[in-house]
Amino acid sequence: MQLYDFRKTSGKMFQSFAAHPGVSKVWYVQLARRIGRTLRHQQINNKVHVIGLPNGLRGNLVPLLGQLNLARNASLLTRHIKLHQNVNDEVVYWFYDWGMADLLHKLPKKLTVMELRDHMEDLCGSNWRARSRLQKAKRQSLALTDLAIAVSPNLLPELASCSGTVEVEYNAIGKEFLTLARSTLPEPELLQRIPRPRLGVVGSGWSLNHRVDHELIARVAEILPDWQIVFVGCDRPLSKLTALCEKPNIHLFGMQPQLSLPAFIRHFDVCAVPYRKGKPRGDALKVYEYSACGRPTILTADEPHPVLRQFTRTVENPVTFARACEEFLVNPIDANKVASSMEYLTWEARASRCLDSVQKAMASQ
Repeated sequence: MQLYDFRKTSGKMFQSFAAHPGVSKVWYVQLARRIGRTLRHQQINNKVHVIGLPNGLRGNLVPLLGQLNLARNASLLTRHIKLHQNVNDEVVYWFYDWGMADLLHKLPKKLTVMELRDHMEDLCGSNWRARSRLQKAKRQSLALTDLAIAVSPNLLPELASCSGTVEVEYNAIGKEFLTLARSTLPEPELLQRIPRPRLGVVGSGWSLNHRVDHELIARVAEILPDWQIVFVGCDRPLSKLTALCEKPNIHLFGMQPQLSLPAFIRHFDVCAVPYRKGKPRGDALKVYEYSACGRPTILTADEPHPVLRQFTRTVENPVTFARACEEFLVNPIDANKVASSMEYLTWEARASRCLDSVQKAMASQ
């Protein structure tokens, strides 16, 4: 039994690291949703290990409990890695966003990488307690960070106080997904009853509930009554998303396995990342997946990788959104051109570039 699923972003990166000859072990650390005094450890292969740290009591509500949780987890993680690492190994901490950053200042000093993929408000939503905790963690961790990586230039202001080197490295896509996306795929049974044209929006439950601009999509559905808008990825819709999906031309399906998504995307006509406007956002992973499947993307907030911009359209309001749908339907993107453009946008290639940056950071210490 696998302890935890790899996240499609950090998980793919870490598995790519493991293929590199200069890396002897990869420890993929997650918080387990349980209370306890021990961590859980599962070895995936000869290099990749998954560690589940106990989440503990609600430390974000009781600060003292939060500090006890942190101290315990830092001690557990430090002892466990020391026990299993090779004598001559260099240890590198690689943090994603700010979720576990408050653990950093309690760990023994090692080379530290902080990778930022989202603005803090996108991580916390309206939870002011979480935002306050992460703001403190951000200040502490940036003072200890040797290499900071942002997935978009728009995120660089959040790394302004970093004590180390700051770089931009856009997101990527897995080779397995890319290969599957180019193959002939049957239409999923869930879509067979839905007429075309179809606008597809694929995301996590959090994104579909909290980040999507529901009012904008409601207006687009009114402007394009003959289009069917299909959401994929939410098992527990909250009130706004539930109300939106009561419209006759809007449909919602739950979370699907990652490698089943190309079949859904290939049977959409146009795709979208319709997030609420705010700060200029980062580099949406969905643009890579939509593009890999040869489908154009309509964006409202994110800025895509420069190579993929030719396959996207950024819109300002429901009217320009609807117009972009109709234009892409008449003039679809060239799938062959997309395929050739994405050859070097893989997690494997990204991992190699990031490891080169890590080596430079080590040499400068």
